[in-house]
Amino acid sequence: MKKLVHFSAFWRQFQLTRADLAYGARLILVVLPPLLIGPAIGQSKLAAMGMLGGLYTAIGGTSGRYRDRVVDMLCIASGMAIIAFLASGLSVSGVVLAIAAALLIPFILNMLGIFGTSAGRVGLLVTIVFAMVLSEEGSWQTGIYVALSMLICGLWAIVPTLLLWPLRPYQPERQAVASYYRTLAAFCGALEGPMHDEGQRKALKRARGQVWQAYNQAHSMVVAVHAGSEETPLPLQRLFLLTLHADHFFQTAISLGKFGESMPRVVRVTPVRQALNAAVSEFGRVLRQVAASALNEKVLVETNELNRRLVEVKAREDELRRHMQSLMARYAAEPVGRASTLTRVHLTRLVDEEDYKGMMQVLQVLRTFHQVSNALLVIVAMLKQQDQEESLLQTALRLAYRQEVKRENPLETLKTQFTMQSATFRHALRIGLAMGVATAIYRLFEIPHGFWIALTIMVCLKPNYSTSNQKLAQRFIGTCIGACIAAALVALVRVPSEMLLLLAVFGFIGFCYYQRNYRVFVMFIAPFSLLLNSMATPGQWEIALLRVGCTLLGCLLSLLAVRFLWPEWERERLPKRLAKAIAANREYLRRVLAGYEGQESSINGIHKVYKAMSLANVDVASAFQSLMDEPKGQRGDVERWDALITYNQQLADCITALSAHIPLMVRERRNLPRLERFARTIDNVLHQIEEVLLEGKQAQEVSGLVENLQELQATLQSLIAERLSWQRAEHMQTQAMSARRQALKDLVPMMLVLDEIAQYTTGMWNTVKIGIQ
Repeated sequence: MKKLVHFSAFWRQFQLTRADLAYGARLILVVLPPLLIGPAIGQSKLAAMGMLGGLYTAIGGTSGRYRDRVVDMLCIASGMAIIAFLASGLSVSGVVLAIAAALLIPFILNMLGIFGTSAGRVGLLVTIVFAMVLSEEGSWQTGIYVALSMLICGLWAIVPTLLLWPLRPYQPERQAVASYYRTLAAFCGALEGPMHDEGQRKALKRARGQVWQAYNQAHSMVVAVHAGSEETPLPLQRLFLLTLHADHFFQTAISLGKFGESMPRVVRVTPVRQALNAAVSEFGRVLRQVAASALNEKVLVETNELNRRLVEVKAREDELRRHMQSLMARYAAEPVGRASTLTRVHLTRLVDEEDYKGMMQVLQVLRTFHQVSNALLVIVAMLKQQDQEESLLQTALRLAYRQEVKRENPLETLKTQFTMQSATFRHALRIGLAMGVATAIYRLFEIPHGFWIALTIMVCLKPNYSTSNQKLAQRFIGTCIGACIAAALVALVRVPSEMLLLLAVFGFIGFCYYQRNYRVFVMFIAPFSLLLNSMATPGQWEIALLRVGCTLLGCLLSLLAVRFLWPEWERERLPKRLAKAIAANREYLRRVLAGYEGQESSINGIHKVYKAMSLANVDVASAFQSLMDEPKGQRGDVERWDALITYNQQLADCITALSAHIPLMVRERRNLPRLERFARTIDNVLHQIEEVLLEGKQAQEVSGLVENLQELQATLQSLIAERLSWQRAEHMQTQAMSARRQALKDLVPMMLVLDEIAQYTTGMWNTVKIGIQ
């Protein structure tokens, strides 16, 4: 069985989607024309240079809206043309000047990252072209032809985007929203099964990270952009609302997972759990259909099976309620002997099915489940009404999600980043030094195709050790496998037309894997590159060995640079990131508890703090994963970091679950007189934890936390006792009593979540008091 599982995991890395195939077809469409035209006009080498320019232009314009893609690609094409002219002239200006240029220009280009992701991508690709042209023999006159070739091929690479823009004008936005819903479907799959299982929790954690990546993409391309537009086309309004409905579904699904963790594992609850798992699995299927509908502009959702599953869950819920009513009838008949049993609330362990708290927990899970299912049904209903022509996007909703854009002076931004305290500055300096050393090596030792050394550095040298190490391993392994394949092909195939066909095949397959699996991409792109270099001199299979040697040298230089040139270890950055996540949790808890106390908060305010909280927690989880990939001597006290981050994530989930009850509880806020004091104590503890992490202050005892928790426990006991007394009262069927009784039923799960918040906060506090090494 284990072998089958390993084979399945191995095979999954080779699976391709339709989007991957389309991406590969687009790139091969860009690179083939120069390869066909070049030999026909006797300019194969110049055509190869232009082909690479077109390829890098196409790679740089594959994310974001069409308008953003075109702007990025124009910047890349024009930047490559300018830098190619400069590099071609510097290539014949002497070794010293070439090394100096290799130090300075990559540093300057990589500093563009301070202006955003797009600018950083432009700088990276232009730097690669600079290194490639600098490694070849040229002149200022040759530089003109190389620059024109790259500019023409770069403009050619923009053509597919320009053609798709009017044909499918909102396709990038549709793809972002569809990806969001597909990751939500995967998250629902992770919700199935027992939440107490460690493997299940890890799967849920991975799925959560994937959802947040898709969330960021959808919000940056749909919500943030189109919330600022006064006149938004109807298709984009639908995508806007689909994204917001997905946010609501995700938030309620997190609550479902949180309450599902504490479901009593007893016989009577087993049918409920099975029905819930089947329904949640159906949620995943419907979400995948919603993703297909958003992508294809058609309603492809079928809900018959979903409705059947919901009816089944409702039947199990009715059975549970009937059982509860029978228990309450027996307890009412024995008020002295059994009421005391029911009013004993054990907040530190799960209780059996005979306990009132346990029954309330199960019913709370079912209530949260209904919230999730209603959120999904709203999404389906909105899709089925997509033929309506009236405006869907209300002005208030658009304003709620409108973001204030702070425009800063680029020169001031650049000035503030020219310091060793800036991570971008240190990484740009690291890149420049590594590129200078690489240029010196292949220039002084006259290594052919020295560009491969510089290319490896540019692609694999990242700001942190763990990412660089992973990228280096993938590139070296992929290059070795690809070089073996290429050596055999170059030795056997010598007919230009056959080599061109192999170029197309390996290029297409490699490009398909570019966004899917980098190691597989390198496995296929290495033969593509080596076949391209062998077209002028067929049969020289030794070039494969040169490729492996240059790649190995580039990997070693990258490893030395990231290890010894101002290394950025995660243990040094983790305290600040964790403190930021705790601060975000604290602010989110403050807003949620303010809602319980009846204070009005705007939709925008709640959304902003929720987003900030979630992104901060995803960031710190990613940082911890990077920490685990670093050398053991640089990790610090891993167990304490793991405990703190786990407590912090559990705290965030509790607050999210708590927020789901704000509409139900606002009218009953007078029943929680101790809530405000409890909130202040939790806020104080979390604030002190932040200070300990940021400033290394000595942790001091915080008074009142235990006392507040005990008061809340006493409140819960009195509420349950009150609930039981009304259950036995003769007038409990009046409308007023029914409303009051429902409010008390809402209070029970809320108090249980507050108890968990206190427990996780206490756990963080005790861990911090031990001290972080």
